[in-house]
Amino acid sequence: VESEGLARDDRRAIVLADNPPCALCSKPGADSVDHIVPRSRGGIHDLANLQPAHLSCNARKKNRP
Repeated sequence: VESEGLARDDRRAIVLADNPPCALCSKPGADSVDHIVPRSRGGIHDLANLQPAHLSCNARKKNRP
């Protein structure tokens, strides 16, 4: 699914550029992209709704904002 003209891989590259810390635990090495407002709760694929996260932190968050 594309949004704002950016493909999924492009959004991921932008959010994870410069090896950011995880937005959920603040530790370095985020390796996935999290929707701040989950898609299941009406969140959209937009850069403003994405944040870097560890895959494990993102899994623990589940569908909570």
